[in-house]
Amino acid sequence: MMEALCPGVQAIRSELGDRWFFQYLLTGTQRSLLVDTGMKDTPERVILPALKQAGVVPEWALITHADLDHLAGNPAIKSAFPSLTLLGPEADARWIESCDAIHRERYGWYAAEGIDYPPELHQAIRDNWIPDTPLDRKLRGGETLDLGGVVWRVLAIPGHTPGHLGLYDPSSRVAIITDALN
Repeated sequence: MMEALCPGVQAIRSELGDRWFFQYLLTGTQRSLLVDTGMKDTPERVILPALKQAGVVPEWALITHADLDHLAGNPAIKSAFPSLTLLGPEADARWIESCDAIHRERYGWYAAEGIDYPPELHQAIRDNWIPDTPLDRKLRGGETLDLGGVVWRVLAIPGHTPGHLGLYDPSSRVAIITDALN
């Protein structure tokens, strides 16, 4: 389901267990940008039908940070839109590009300390294992993405992950910050 939040910003609502999570479609007069690709099955179930209904082919997809619910749809989105440029944070690139690295280094680094996720969560991670998918362009924050008529600033907002990125449109004063604020 896609819902207009303000001109040029639409939320794509998906389900993750018993909660909602969102991807965003940002459009301008010349280009469009998908923010995050969701879980492994999110593109097929939700994103691709929403984009088809809207008649939009995104030129870019920005992965805001290294968590599976923001990046596991990368292979499906790249397959659906081969010319799409996949953007993501340079500091999180290793985890975004490799399921093995994210599982071991992000989701399992503290297991050696006797603290770990329960087995069912590790199984959910394995259930969303995807082929390694490289980023086409790595961002640090400070870059701009010109969609035509609107220019989004890329924000570095580390904390949730070292490379967490957000977007800000100064003309509308709209920010997309995903998990940076809970």
